[in-house]
This record gives sequence, C-alpha cells and structure tokens, in this order.
Amino acid sequence: MKKYVIASIVLCILATIGIVVYFSFPKGANKTKLVVEASDICLELDEHKKIEYECSIVEAVISFDVDDESVAYISAGAKGVEVVGKSTGNTTLTIVATYKKEVFEKEIKVTVVAKQERPEDSPESGENNPTTPPSDGNEDDGDLENPDADEKVPMQLIIPAENLVNCQVEGTVITVEILRKALFSISSDQNLTKEVVIINENTELTISEEKYVGNNTFSILASSRGEFEITIVLEGEYEFSYIVKVI
Repeated sequence: MKKYVIASIVLCILATIGIVVYFSFPKGANKTKLVVEASDICLELDEHKKIEYECSIVEAVISFDVDDESVAYISAGAKGVEVVGKSTGNTTLTIVATYKKEVFEKEIKVTVVAKQERPEDSPESGENNPTTPPSDGNEDDGDLENPDADEKVPMQLIIPAENLVNCQVEGTVITVEILRKALFSISSDQNLTKEVVIINENTELTISEEKYVGNNTFSILASSRGEFEITIVLEGEYEFSYIVKVI
C-alpha cells in the first residue's frame, strides 16, 4: 500500500512541475513581428527607379499605393516594381505588407525633380568644336544627324493598385485566392490603341475581360493552388510575363 501512495505522490509532483513549466514560458515569444523598412525616394522626370524595401517576413504579400499619381506612378519593370516620375512635386508612397491576419503599412516620401542638364547634353557650336567634321556638301548628311530619331520607346505595363479587387500585385506576381474571383486593370505609360491580350494556357485559371467594369479590366478565377505563368501583350508586340500565385 505504501508503494502505491508514494507512486501517486511522485506522479502528482511531476504533473505540478509540468504545469508550472508550461505556464512559465510565454507563448509566441519567438514570433516575428511584421515590419517593412524603406527609405524616401528622389527621382527625375520620366525616370524609373526600383522601389527598395525590406520586409521582416519573406512570405508576406506586398502591395504599393501612390497618393498622387499625377506626380508619380507604379510600374512593373524588368528589375521589379518601379516608381516613375510624372511631374515635379512631392507625394506619398505606401508599402502595404499582409501576412495572414497581420497588416503593416510603411509610408515614404517620393520627390520628383526636373531633369538635370548633363555635360553631354549641352549643345556645342560646330565652329568651336574641333572634332566636328567639315561638311562635304553631301545633302544626305542631314539624314545621319539623328539615327535614333525613329526608334520607338518601349512601353511599360502598369497595373494600378487602386483597381485591385481580391488580389495583390508585387512586381510580376499576381496573388489571388482559390475559388475567389479577382479583378485587376491594365494600363501603360503610353496611349493604348489596340486591345490588351492575355495569353493563358493554364486550365486551372479562367481569365476573362470584364468590359462592364472598365476598359482593359480582367478577372481571374482559379480552381487549384499553385503558380501559373501568363503573358500580357500590349499593342500586339510588347510582351510581359506574369506569375499568378494561387493561395
């Protein structure tokens, strides 16, 4: 009988120690706090500058919003998400990080200044420039003065952040939820004269144009999770590859 009593007492002591240890350690002490760090941006008119930022949680979904798009706007460039100077002035860029139920907003100042004249841009007189070759009287010389005059400037594709519904865009990644219809619109830094075409070869995605909502507005409905590549074509010649991430 004594053995059973002693065993019961030992078990009670061990159980008590376990409870004390459990409640002594704070829960979620190692949980990473969602934070975004970024610096103010200064750029010239028509300059494209990549938005540099650091997020404490790599898996967080990042979106961007410019307070005054008449001063600057967001564009998806080859190196990532860029801010483009449209007119001189100041505006605010908000970087929004979302992870599960946490949301963190970081505001930075964007300053757009006039283009600075560089030495190579300064006009020089032909009479005072010893490197200027003399004219040989050939009337065709004028055609060689500006060989790049007819060269077209590549278009930049823009997905305005304020037109996103049930989705978020970070660089060239569009994040949507499975079986939840998402809407986004497409524009450019140049006038669009032809319909925007989206090439989608994924049976898991249904992409449709929603003309009743607005011009160049599209919907995405995903039937399974994963990452799927689509191609957006502007003016029939400028192609942009995007990844649709379904969570």
